[in-house]
Amino acid sequence: MKLRNLAIPVLLLCTTLFSCSTDNNIDPFDPKAQLELEKETIRTFAAKEYPNAIEDTTGIWYELLDTAETATFDYKFNQNGTRIYPTATVNYKLFLLNGTEVDSNQSAAGLSFMISPQSIIPAWQIAFFPRAVGNQNHLGLLARGLQPGDSIRIITPSFYAYRNESRPGLPPNSPLIFEIKVLGMAD
Repeated sequence: MKLRNLAIPVLLLCTTLFSCSTDNNIDPFDPKAQLELEKETIRTFAAKEYPNAIEDTTGIWYELLDTAETATFDYKFNQNGTRIYPTATVNYKLFLLNGTEVDSNQSAAGLSFMISPQSIIPAWQIAFFPRAVGNQNHLGLLARGLQPGDSIRIITPSFYAYRNESRPGLPPNSPLIFEIKVLGMAD
């Protein structure tokens, strides 16, 4: 009877010891460390391939390729300071740093989406929103935000894209180049 009572605690102890083993040699993913690694890679790449590109404090590089003469869209915030997410219609191309085109939409109708965290990667949100609105600073790359008629090239660390996730045509931890032409904006 005493042996039977001892068997359950011993079994639980063995299960706990083996399930907590850390001999799998897998380091946890550190997105901030990966961002720091990619910043230098992107800096070197941009200096060579896109010498007119500007480095933002986020680590995203950008180059305005074409500018609408006047801003025709106003980005808005709710009274509590939260963003009101507009809908954008764009053409775009997506490249890896080695020049491989991974995806694009060049149709006359373009691609429409809400500029929200649920719809697009952070790099696109940063590209679209203005640098400041009201008392909120550094939301985006440009003072007025992207406008209909603007074209921009952004080079983003994976931190603001798909991080360490694999996607069709995209290896994990891939810095990406996007060329975006804004066809329209709507509330």
